[in-house]
Amino acid sequence: MRRSRVPALRVAFLVLMLGSGAVIPADATAGGSVAGEVVDGQEAANADALEYVAMHGGTVADALREFDLQAAAGALEGELSTHEAETFAGLWIEHSPSFRVAVLQTSVKPGILEAYIAGGPLEELVDVRLANSTLTDLRDDALAIRGGTNWAPYDIWIDIKANNTKVLVESLADFQSFATLQATVLPPNAEVVIVSRLAEPAADIYGGLHLGGNGCTSGFSVRRASPLADGITTAAHCGNSVTWQGVALPLQQEAQVDDYDVQWHTTPNFIDRNWIRWNEAGNIRSITGRVF
Repeated sequence: MRRSRVPALRVAFLVLMLGSGAVIPADATAGGSVAGEVVDGQEAANADALEYVAMHGGTVADALREFDLQAAAGALEGELSTHEAETFAGLWIEHSPSFRVAVLQTSVKPGILEAYIAGGPLEELVDVRLANSTLTDLRDDALAIRGGTNWAPYDIWIDIKANNTKVLVESLADFQSFATLQATVLPPNAEVVIVSRLAEPAADIYGGLHLGGNGCTSGFSVRRASPLADGITTAAHCGNSVTWQGVALPLQQEAQVDDYDVQWHTTPNFIDRNWIRWNEAGNIRSITGRVF
């Protein structure tokens, strides 16, 4: 899909927010004012570090160092997704027994990955593992399973570690009936998983949610001053077609050049919250910031 490029200056405020942790939060009600105490960046980082230490051990200094390593891992993911899509199958961070970055590839070409990490903070911290399907393949599988319908009796999840696409269902019989009606054919590596309940539609949208369409995660909520519009950010390398709960989120601006890897989308019919989902259990934290 063709990307709509914008001058770097026009999106610099988004990159600044992503890099520093400062945001322009959308209020809980449409058209509301930005509210909340502005917290010093170092103070916020130390608070995050204390929670990180409680979860993974170590010291505050260790946590702050690993925050920087996480940022480097995110940048590496962007580079590999963009330039090595024919072999890249995803990555994740492991905290135990020590901090490592696991990179999945469908084939290993000597010197390719090394070129991205040589001389950098991740040079000695990356483990390469083999996979059968690229991340692009998994995203295509998820779109094929969803098809053209806005509703289906199942949820779809791309499981990076398992290197497959999971179809979450409450009733196997209902899923099979629907799949037959829609002529849905599951990809060979798709896995049907029975769960106690599916995700429930909600009116809120915020950071840390697994978006549809591009398989990436939502970033900070943002507000454009004129004309007034609320929205969410995500990474530019993920692609422009983004949905949440089956609703298309229109692309507004993006930049993917030099140090920029960001885009933002408006969020029709949703309330943009100044929250971040910060762990897999679904816990959220409120975020405040300042207008630059």
